[in-house]
Amino acid sequence: MNIATLIKLDVLSLFPIKLYYIVAPINDKKDNTNCHIFNNNSTVLYKPTKTNIMKTNDFFKIALIALFFSSCGSTKPTPGSDRIGTSKTLPCVEKSYDDNEYFRGLGVGTSLEIQKARDNAIAAAKQEIKSKLNGYTFGLSTDYSRITSDPESAQKLIEGELNTLVDKYLQDAGKSCEALEQDDRGRFISYIVYQVPKKDLLKEMEDSLAANKELKTEFNREKFRKYAKEKEKEMKKTKENL
Repeated sequence: MNIATLIKLDVLSLFPIKLYYIVAPINDKKDNTNCHIFNNNSTVLYKPTKTNIMKTNDFFKIALIALFFSSCGSTKPTPGSDRIGTSKTLPCVEKSYDDNEYFRGLGVGTSLEIQKARDNAIAAAKQEIKSKLNGYTFGLSTDYSRITSDPESAQKLIEGELNTLVDKYLQDAGKSCEALEQDDRGRFISYIVYQVPKKDLLKEMEDSLAANKELKTEFNREKFRKYAKEKEKEMKKTKENL
């Protein structure tokens, strides 16, 4: 007598019965295959037939479908939500968008301690700007390096130098908005927006690259500015499509 491999299904108590699914009866003789179904209270000799296995499979599929639709109706609270299923506009959101003068990033930090919540928000805001500008410097360095005599070397050199400047500006980034809330669990929620001036950053990028002796091709400020404007437009378009 052979015993099939069993999987016991108890789908979040959605069904009043225990479901058992036969994975594979182990026997070479199809007509004489027997296996045991083990329950908590008894052992029953069971002969697996095509009909029985199909019914078990159908039950299994129904259970998964029911579980899927029940989970789709759930709601997840977010920072700024008063209760599960309700939401409101987060503070500082309206002041967190890029414009013609600044690159901006909004950070949200949560903690039972006010200062830790603020520190988390500051780190998150600066990381958002950094991620945004890393894409900007990569695209800018890639486009500009194509007009140099050695594009591959120039791209790495330019990108590295621009990222160094980005890190410097993030250290000195200005704060344009800050708000603090406390939820019903006693946790503090800090919202902070930091910003980096576009014009100053671009000017320092130009000056730095123009003074770099490792670039084998004379630095062209006009083309660099042209590529910079194109990258800003691409960033804005990407943001609008999100």
